[in-house]
Amino acid sequence: QRARRETIGRRARMFRPVIVALIVIAAFFAAAASAEGFGVGTPDRASDLARAAGHDDVRAAHRRSALAQRNTHARPDFAYYMTKSDALDEVRAIVAANPRTMRLDVVTAEQDGYASELLVVTVEPNGLDTPPERGREKTRVLYNYGEHGRELITVQVAVQLLRELAKGVQHASTLSHETIGASATAAALVDAVVKIVPMENVNGRTKVEGGEW
Repeated sequence: QRARRETIGRRARMFRPVIVALIVIAAFFAAAASAEGFGVGTPDRASDLARAAGHDDVRAAHRRSALAQRNTHARPDFAYYMTKSDALDEVRAIVAANPRTMRLDVVTAEQDGYASELLVVTVEPNGLDTPPERGREKTRVLYNYGEHGRELITVQVAVQLLRELAKGVQHASTLSHETIGASATAAALVDAVVKIVPMENVNGRTKVEGGEW
């Protein structure tokens, strides 16, 4: 048992940088999408609020301004965000253009008259079904996006992540955080199997786009 624990410990230490590198890449896209999605027009608005509040706490000024406005029930702006069909069509197109490193599986299920379909993209940046360069097996990572019907920005992140991974290991590795570095990230990607669910709640998203916000 001691030998088994030591083996598990060594494998855990070996794969830790892989997990960290992949999480950092996903976080990069989430931060970029958030900045793009919520930053439009905010600098002038923030400065106006700060001046109006006598340079009070800007977040408090934002809260007061939001409370004074009519509730829009968070109506999605699909002139800015991708619709369900646009997002999933692009996912299919990206996978079709990269058969060496990506595969698309469609999972369907039905229960008590309720049916759902789920797209799952498998990405192996070093090539599908290729052996690992280190260790006995590749690290498996799951990214699940669009869990709720009104999660618009996470689906955008999923599509962007696939776009970047499609450009290859060397490109994707340059997006790593400076504390990890491109070489460590590239090594992580080479020995990884990444499963990406771009939109989990497809039926919920359909309702949202149909007006049920």
